[in-house]
Amino acid sequence: MACGVKGEQDKRKHKNGNSEANTCIAKSVHLYCQTCGIDYHHNYSVFKGERTYYEHQPDSVQAADHVFIEKSVIELIRTAMDFSWTSATNCAKLYNLCLSRDKQTPADYKVKFELSVEHVWDGYVITSLLEDCEHCMSTLIAPHTGEQ
Repeated sequence: MACGVKGEQDKRKHKNGNSEANTCIAKSVHLYCQTCGIDYHHNYSVFKGERTYYEHQPDSVQAADHVFIEKSVIELIRTAMDFSWTSATNCAKLYNLCLSRDKQTPADYKVKFELSVEHVWDGYVITSLLEDCEHCMSTLIAPHTGEQ
């Protein structure tokens, strides 16, 4: 392999919001190429301050640092927002009350098993943009500097 990719398991803990197994702890794998400087993440790569999303997306989307949401949950949120005009605040509340079932995190765990309004919006927007790019046969490229 010409590329000098090194793999590391991300030592940070994450939460994975899903509909079937409830909220659960997940670990992510992070790859970095020391030769070309590309940083490989769950559903995108980063190079020179640009985030390039992969053509084929996994079953979950990284909505924020330490937060991965299954596409089935995002689809539920998008359907509620698009068809019944449910707010992002109420979608987060519904998830936290009904799907995460008040599951508590371990004491040493810094990330809570809850979705915030920002997680809902980020999951909604990222998934919508990815679908549009797929429809237009293009690649989603976004800045990877500062706030999203």
